[in-house]
Order: sequence, then C-alpha cells, then structure tokens
Amino acid sequence: ILSPWFVIVSGTVACFMGANIAYALGAKYGRPLLENNRWLMITPKRFSKMELFFRQYGAKAVFFARFVGFLHPVTGLLAGIWKTPRSSFLIYNLAGSLAYVSTYTMAGFYFRQNLEVFKHGLGPIVLNIALVVVGLLILGLFLRRTLRAFFSEPSNVKPRAGFKARKS
Repeated sequence: ILSPWFVIVSGTVACFMGANIAYALGAKYGRPLLENNRWLMITPKRFSKMELFFRQYGAKAVFFARFVGFLHPVTGLLAGIWKTPRSSFLIYNLAGSLAYVSTYTMAGFYFRQNLEVFKHGLGPIVLNIALVVVGLLILGLFLRRTLRAFFSEPSNVKPRAGFKARKS
C-alpha cells in the first residue's frame, strides 16, 4: 500500500499540471473552437452567460469545480478560454488540487483501514444505498437529453398540416 503522503503529493502535482496545460490550450485555441462548434450547441446567449460567470467567479470556480465531477476535467480549459488571470488561476488551481486530492486520498485510506467495520456493520446498507444512487445517476445521464427535449418548447417546430391550435 502506498503512503498517503506520496499519493497526495503526486496526485496534487498531476492535477495541478493537467489543469495548467488545459489552461494554456484554452487560452490559445479554445475560444474559436467554442464559437465555431455546432455539436456543442452553445448559443450566443449561453456563451455570454458562461463568459459572465467566469468574469465574476473565475478563479474561485476553479477551486470548487474540482469537487464537481463533470466540471473537474474541463476547469482549466474553461478558465483559459475566458482569460481568468493567470496568477489567480495558479493559486486557486493549486489550492483546489491539494484539497481535492487530499480529501479523496484520506477518505480512501480511512475506508480501507476500517473496511471490516463497514463490511460487517454499515457496509451492506451503505453499499446498497450507493448502488441505488449510482444507478439513478447513470439513468439520469441517459435520460437527460430526452427529458430536456420533452419538457422544452421548441421554437422552430411548425405544426403539421391540418393542425389547428386551440384558442384560449
């Protein structure tokens, strides 16, 4: 078993460096790719909302995005695209990387040391709850696009021939 300190140091360095590379790529190539990319479906309104968000919370968002699964991999890229100040990015990226890696490393080592307690005590209950939650999350990811399309009102859909709208 690896030392938790080795895991924290190496994980923090890897996390920090990966986000810095993504920041550089986002700063150099990201904005044109987002503006000219149709498959991401980023409308000008969404684009301006994201830009405003990063102008207001850019560096702080880098810290907190470490703990949000779908944001974690793209945080550096987005911060680079919206030109988060480099010095602020470096500070919050390092702090976020250290907090993220430390939290998950220490939780993992704690659960590993107390594995028998969890297996025989709370383990089966927690495991079943975790499996249900993970199953619901996976189901939600698959159904997300379908539900969004179902509940949104399309603006560009024309009624079928012979269809008459009801009068209110």
